[in-house]
Amino acid sequence: MPINNKINLSKNQFKDKFKDHMILKGFSFETQRAYWSSLRGLIGFYPDVPMLKITNEQIQKYILHLIKVLVAGLTGTAAF
Repeated sequence: MPINNKINLSKNQFKDKFKDHMILKGFSFETQRAYWSSLRGLIGFYPDVPMLKITNEQIQKYILHLIKVLVAGLTGTAAF
């Protein structure tokens, strides 16, 4: 059963299901922490969008933002 089958999940319910899914997949505690941290970053980037309504395009924009921030941090200049 996918964790996103119910659109009306609260943030805590979603977090619990997400963590349960990772446990069942055998992910280490550190991997779980890293994945949840990354997901929180994505959700925080789109505060006005329900977490289960974030689109693939929005995810791509977020990843591009992270790459630009990383490049800027490594080079000390604004990326692109």
